[in-house]
Amino acid sequence: MLRAGIALAFALFGLEKFPSGADAHWVRFFDQVGVGQWFRYFTGILATTMAVASAIHISVIRQPANEIITGGRCLGLAAFWWSRRS
Repeated sequence: MLRAGIALAFALFGLEKFPSGADAHWVRFFDQVGVGQWFRYFTGILATTMAVASAIHISVIRQPANEIITGGRCLGLAAFWWSRRS
């Protein structure tokens, strides 16, 4: 159940970056970073891809231990996001 929650977190963090409009948080954030909006889409796709890869390892390949590193990264990203929310 915990691993499924981690995979869901990856998916949500990835999907969160796709809304557009000048007032969207991630649009403003990536403008401030200065690397362009393409990087917002790249990170969103990467996070969603990692969620799918985690789900496949857990449910299809049946090797949940392989998700320790990915899960740790996701928890780190979640902690960073939690500390930066307004």
